[in-house]
Amino acid sequence: MTKQVLVTTGATVTFTKLIQFVLDPRYIGELIELGYADLVVQYGKSTEAKSLIEGLLSKVSKEFDPVEDSGFDEAGQIQMVFRDANDHSLQLRCIRFDRDLVSKYTAPSELVISHAGTGSILDSLRIGKKLIVLINEALSDNHQVEIAKAFQDLNVLKVAQGNFSDFLELTREVEHLQFERLPEPNGSIVEEVLLQEAKV
Repeated sequence: MTKQVLVTTGATVTFTKLIQFVLDPRYIGELIELGYADLVVQYGKSTEAKSLIEGLLSKVSKEFDPVEDSGFDEAGQIQMVFRDANDHSLQLRCIRFDRDLVSKYTAPSELVISHAGTGSILDSLRIGKKLIVLINEALSDNHQVEIAKAFQDLNVLKVAQGNFSDFLELTREVEHLQFERLPEPNGSIVEEVLLQEAKV
């Protein structure tokens, strides 16, 4: 069975830094090195997102041999297959959004890399996925930091902040970590806040 990683930025606003990190040729190379064969990038519905993806994929194509390229379809999806110098390949699928993201893409993934939206976090944790959350430091009212770190304190995910090198190193580290399962709601103030944020 092939290993898959899902990257999700949420339905609307594209988290540019997250997309730039995961579509960096160095990151693609690291995923191949770690044995991943599939990468799914859910990039959102913002108007600038497709141009961002096109520019980044152009850079990846200069580093790796694109043996397959479907081009963008009407729904804003593209599928490519890249091969490295050792003949190892990675299938990349970029999608705007899918209402069935959890069942189609989260469930079959070994690793999820997400923005810090509480709904996205809970979607992954409820089905026991390894999860890295990248904080969007550009947000002015950044309550996401407190929420993500509250989850990290429960040892159910890892929070990424800082530069690309730190993000890359954390991805390597998570491969060897064992996380706790998200505990059942116990009526604590933290749980109530988290669930209220997620509107569940």
